[in-house]
Amino acid sequence: LMGFGTLRWFGLRVYDGQLWSNAEPSDFNYKRDASWLELKYARDFKGSDIAERSKDEMKEIGAGNDEKREAWEKKLTEIFPNVKKGDSLSALHVPGKSMQFFHNGKPLAQVQDMELAKAFMGIWLDAKTSEPKMRKKLLGL
Repeated sequence: LMGFGTLRWFGLRVYDGQLWSNAEPSDFNYKRDASWLELKYARDFKGSDIAERSKDEMKEIGAGNDEKREAWEKKLTEIFPNVKKGDSLSALHVPGKSMQFFHNGKPLAQVQDMELAKAFMGIWLDAKTSEPKMRKKLLGL
């Protein structure tokens, strides 16, 4: 376990996150090192809303272009189910190979698009994330 934290929006708990990796925390690079990111939701969300928010966050970190982000949102909408309070969505990212998504520990889909994989993990782990406090907690800093 590298780190964990809670994402809040206007004081409301959205989800708790954990980041796991075999890399040393001081040397970890999400673009290079395999990792497992798990988000346990504190409220209900539509899968399509999670995909749309993911697209917006990927734009914030400068990933892809408009056309790619639209395609990524479509792909994520196909993958993500609606979540209920207590559900988890997880991503296993093996840079250069694949990313696999899970819902409550059960496989959902595998993605071979490494640009999407890096962009998705960058939502939380990129230096330009919209949630730098959450990033620090996940990285154990």
